[in-house]
Amino acid sequence: MTAKPDGSDIDERGLKLGRKLGGGGQGTVIELVGPYAGLVFKRYHKPDADVAALKQLVDMPAALPPPERDRLHKQTAWPLARVMNGSAAVGCVMQRIPDRFRGRAGLRPINRPVNRELQYLLYEPRPMWGDVSSPAAESRLELAREIASLMRFLHSHLLIAGDISMNNLLWAPGPPAEIFLIDCDGIRRLGGRPVHRQAETPDWEDPQKTAAELDLDNDRYKCALLIGRVLSRMPYVHPGEPLPLLPGVPDSVAHRVQALWQQAGRGRGCRPHANNWLLALVSK
Repeated sequence: MTAKPDGSDIDERGLKLGRKLGGGGQGTVIELVGPYAGLVFKRYHKPDADVAALKQLVDMPAALPPPERDRLHKQTAWPLARVMNGSAAVGCVMQRIPDRFRGRAGLRPINRPVNRELQYLLYEPRPMWGDVSSPAAESRLELAREIASLMRFLHSHLLIAGDISMNNLLWAPGPPAEIFLIDCDGIRRLGGRPVHRQAETPDWEDPQKTAAELDLDNDRYKCALLIGRVLSRMPYVHPGEPLPLLPGVPDSVAHRVQALWQQAGRGRGCRPHANNWLLALVSK
């Protein structure tokens, strides 16, 4: 039977490790076997995590009403427990990415499992993508609404997503279409400290990011980027530039989206909130 973390710290020596599943700039993701089978361990490359900031993230779901807690765990790989080595946080335990957010890329019979990253929505489909196919406009609209809805949910709790891009937002084609956010140990409370020094994905940075710290306005820029690039299939377009949308997006929705896109390009203080995007994306 799989043990379910209760938020208490886990000693690194008590983990039984399986295969390496992936990795990035801040850590390596390893499957867990034994008592925590079905979960994964994100082991940090450096033991320099802010232990208090990570504990705050681990403890946050317990303070939410059950429906909101369930939603958080359904749509994010939220940190479930700190993994400690003495007084240092060397990583965290998270749920494994659900199968519906995974596909197979490469030409048959040799192909490999991959995460359905948002990047697959931003380029023309390629044969090497296998069954990670690019969905039509109707599914893209559903995904855009899910992006806006998740951002509204996080912001309602004064949580800043920070580095959110084509690499750490996953999707499932549905129906219904769904999204899933990974690397959630990069999230921070408004005004709070980050677990690690803030990472940024090239060409997804806010050009008006403040030097001091990220705020909700930075996230609003990222929200505009995500929605505009998904609905246009243009990976390098920026708010304020022309935004031709894909065929199949209703004219009424296209007009509202393009208006908000231009508004987002006017800079800090003018960027649409997530709820503005939700209202714009309703087909009527």
